Amino acid sequence: MKYKIITIICIFCVAMFSNNVHANNYNEGISYSNYAANFVKIPFRATLEPFRGDQKGIKRNLIIATGVGLTLAYDQDIRDYVQDEVYGGSNSLSRFLYNVGSKDYAIPGFLGVYAISAISGNRYFFDTMNLSFQSFLITQMFTEITKGTVNRIRPRNSPDDPFNREDDAQSFFSGHASGTWAVATVFAQRYPSFQIPAYTLATSVSLSRVYEDAHWMSDVLVGSLVGYGIARLTIRLNDAYPNNQVQVSPVFDGDSVGATIGFRW
Repeated sequence: MKYKIITIICIFCVAMFSNNVHANNYNEGISYSNYAANFVKIPFRATLEPFRGDQKGIKRNLIIATGVGLTLAYDQDIRDYVQDEVYGGSNSLSRFLYNVGSKDYAIPGFLGVYAISAISGNRYFFDTMNLSFQSFLITQMFTEITKGTVNRIRPRNSPDDPFNREDDAQSFFSGHASGTWAVATVFAQRYPSFQIPAYTLATSVSLSRVYEDAHWMSDVLVGSLVGYGIARLTIRLNDAYPNNQVQVSPVFDGDSVGATIGFRW
């Protein structure tokens, strides 16, 4: 069963991404010297993001803080509702979603698609896999550091206290959620036509962790936000948006203020 799932994922990814509209006009690719440097730049920038002082950054951080705070406050209620009213036992869908995010399935599947992208001759596809790998690796670094620092107990082991902690506990935040969003967001940004299935899969994998009583809702929310944010930084710092990406840039010329709109073909 394990290898059937991996095969299906590989075939699905190749069918979706090997023949894409962007590859036809994709010549230069990403800069791999810049790509290597971004293994340092991305974590540094990600660490500074919560402390942004510009208006956009403050507004975004307030919204995130409010959402996470409310989720923390209602973690117990959400967990009890899901387990008492929604949970119907493990089924084929929940097992599939669990396997998509587990290391035993995700890593072989990812490596299989990576190998296919390397031999396909499709530079856009291969670059996308490299960006996914970078996003995933950096996200998991943040995940493991946070888990080892917070030491929050999983709800299945502490069903009546979402703030219970002990050494080596691994609940906060969800690695399934962060890793899936780190990869799915890169593909969604690089292949805009597939944003809905990519984000739907990431959301489903994340929510399955609450369904299986493996994580509190706040674990899943924070993990999803971290994966999404790291992926967006990965795309931005590697200048890896699709070739037809619209760019809007501010222009300041003396007393005049305006904007330019550019289209990348």
